[in-house]
Amino acid sequence: MKGHSAAHHHGVVGTVANRPDGTVFIDVQGPVGAVESFLRDVSGPRGASHAHTVERIAELAVSPDLVGFEIRRA
Repeated sequence: MKGHSAAHHHGVVGTVANRPDGTVFIDVQGPVGAVESFLRDVSGPRGASHAHTVERIAELAVSPDLVGFEIRRA
């Protein structure tokens, strides 16, 4: 499942960006279970990418500045 579709499906918000070194950075926010499900969908065999490392999942308040899911381009 691709990022936008997965984000909408799981009710999470955030951003995704390609880094100069070729890695993909995803900042996704929402309930922990929704974030974990989102990450499984985008890193699975049908996902848009193959996640190798998840740096951190923490239960924090969702930033009010984030609405929807945005692709950021360099």
